[in-house]
Amino acid sequence: MSNSTPEPPDDEDAAGPDAQPPAPGPTFPPDPGPPLPPDPGPPVPPPGYGAPPPGSVGLPPGYGVPPTPPGPGIGLGTLAGVGLFILGVVLFFATGSMMPATDGSVFGGAAFILPFWPFFVIPLLTALLYFLPAWRRFATGVLIIFAAMWIVLVGPCIVLIGGMSTY
Repeated sequence: MSNSTPEPPDDEDAAGPDAQPPAPGPTFPPDPGPPLPPDPGPPVPPPGYGAPPPGSVGLPPGYGVPPTPPGPGIGLGTLAGVGLFILGVVLFFATGSMMPATDGSVFGGAAFILPFWPFFVIPLLTALLYFLPAWRRFATGVLIIFAAMWIVLVGPCIVLIGGMSTY
């Protein structure tokens, strides 16, 4: 045979008499069909839903804003706290000389604490304002100032005066 290209073999010749059927091809998933429409999102309220009633001029005043609590605020309380502390210092010097001078037997050696009475009375009276809801923020401001002044001024003075006593 002078032909240079070989002929393809016949199926019977290539497979032989003991040939098995060809293996099945890969399986593909079924066709999903046409694509789904996009998600429309949350439901849209009908026109006019949530709008002010006819004849009104917009939203009510303060709509969506929490109401302002009644009474003076914490800023005014801190200002009053500074003023009350200055009043306490004035009362300390004005009444300190009128306190009894004892040998320690009446007050157990703690007579040096008596001139500091304004720094005990003013915060205690201010704490009573916590029972009135409108005055709570004001009382908080006053007590913040008095707590700071106890740490900075009154506490060290009590320690110095108490340490210098002869009791």
